[in-house]
Amino acid sequence: MKYSRLLAVLTFILFAIEARAQPNIDSLKNVLPNMKEDTNKIKAMAAIAMSNRDIDPKLAIKQANEALELASRLKSKKGQAMVHNILGVCYGNTSKYPEALEHMFRSLKLSQDPWKYRRCLPGH
Repeated sequence: MKYSRLLAVLTFILFAIEARAQPNIDSLKNVLPNMKEDTNKIKAMAAIAMSNRDIDPKLAIKQANEALELASRLKSKKGQAMVHNILGVCYGNTSKYPEALEHMFRSLKLSQDPWKYRRCLPGH
């Protein structure tokens, strides 16, 4: 009996958290068309795609690809890495595991800073 009450309370809390996050996404969708094309727009587009990853993964993939296009145009490695990670999650949710791994590895490669390891190079 205790466990069923605990489960009911936890379920209620999770639904309340999810319902609370939805207005933030709706607000992002409203301001997105008026945002200038910069890293903040990439983050907003990525947040919208991430919010749809479980509800509608195909839509999330479409949205993430639009964010990736913007990040590539702006040459934002951090933005590209973030969006590749989201694409990996979305492709994983649609059981397209080779595509998911490809995007996860691209994200990892873009996230690594080669200058961090410069002391390992000869002459440094």
